[in-house]
Amino acid sequence: ALALVDFHQRQFAAAEERIRTVTREGQANYFYYFILACIHMEKGDWRAAEQELGQALELEPTSLEGLYLRAVVKTHTENLEGARQDANRAVETVPALSAIAYLPYLLRAQIRHDLRDPDQGYLSDLQKAAGQIPSLAGPINSLRALWMKAPRPEK
Repeated sequence: ALALVDFHQRQFAAAEERIRTVTREGQANYFYYFILACIHMEKGDWRAAEQELGQALELEPTSLEGLYLRAVVKTHTENLEGARQDANRAVETVPALSAIAYLPYLLRAQIRHDLRDPDQGYLSDLQKAAGQIPSLAGPINSLRALWMKAPRPEK
């Protein structure tokens, strides 16, 4: 609990030390690795965050937040194929009636767009995201229109 207080107060070194103490004692669980990953993300250490999320997902392989965040982290390490795999798993995992059901679809759409998905599956993902939260349909459809108009530069 104190690690969360430290994290909230942006005292990342103190939060990390508290969590590491628990992991050294062999009492770590999914939550500890997840918090360590969040600390590394806040510090911009994307590779360490990915490693911690990997540990967390070994313990809870279908964790929606773990899969989602690891996909985000992998986009920062330019591992778009790995990000797509995690985003696919997040889409498969998200409960249909969840208040956040649209998020994995939006993330996967962005990754597919960045990968220049030849079947334009990102358009389908945007449509599914818009269908999940009607109040976001306007902004999501604007993004869809922007993506359809703009030529995508070659990497």
